[in-house]
Amino acid sequence: MTEVLDAEEKIRVLQEEIEAQEGRLKYLSNQVALSTLTLELYQPVTRQTEPESVEYPFGKRVLDNLASGWKLLQSLTLGILYLWPLWLAGAVGVVVWRRRKRPNA
Repeated sequence: MTEVLDAEEKIRVLQEEIEAQEGRLKYLSNQVALSTLTLELYQPVTRQTEPESVEYPFGKRVLDNLASGWKLLQSLTLGILYLWPLWLAGAVGVVVWRRRKRPNA
C-alpha cells in the first residue's frame, strides 16, 4: 500500500513539473507572438552642392513676379469671398439700423 502511495506521490510531483513547464512554454510563446521588432535602415547620401548664387535672367524674374502677384490677387479674392457670412450679417445690420433710425410718420 505504501508503494502505491509513493508511486502516486511521484506521479503527482511529475505532473506538477510538467504543468509548470507547459505554463512556462505558453508564456514564452505569447511573449514571442507579442514581441516588437524595430529596424533602422540607413542609406548613405552623397551631398550635392549647388552653386551659391544663381542669377536668373531678367525676363524669368519678371514672369515669376507676375505669377506671384496673380496668386496673391486670387488669394485675396478668395479670402473676401470666404467671409461672405460676415458681409451678409453686416448688410442685414445696416438695413435694420436704417429702418430703426427712420422716424415713424
